Amino acid sequence: MRFRLSILLFIAITILACSNIEKELIIGKWAIDTVEGVGEKDLKNMRDIRFEFLPNNKYFFQSTLNITEAGHYSISGDLLNTTDTTVAITVEKSVKITKLTADSLYFIMNNSGKKQNLKFVRVK
Repeated sequence: MRFRLSILLFIAITILACSNIEKELIIGKWAIDTVEGVGEKDLKNMRDIRFEFLPNNKYFFQSTLNITEAGHYSISGDLLNTTDTTVAITVEKSVKITKLTADSLYFIMNNSGKKQNLKFVRVK
């Protein structure tokens, strides 16, 4: 009985440890590198996507189509949550971070019902 409980505890701790994101790694400037799950036309529109995440939990976003956002972000488990405060009605958006390292940020997002995998690289 104790052995089974020990194994279950070990599995639970391992799962929780794997889902923790080192939040401080996100701080900095990021540029889009690759996108999976979009057509050729959409890929051209996404080529200049940029994020900047600041230590005070503020973020800035810009894209090719003159779309900009700025506001607050948080990381909860493996979710990156952003709230654009430049618009009258704020809505929190969330994407799932699948990998975050010192030089790359991967996340999955849902765009109009289509799953997209995005990879960003750190801008120096």
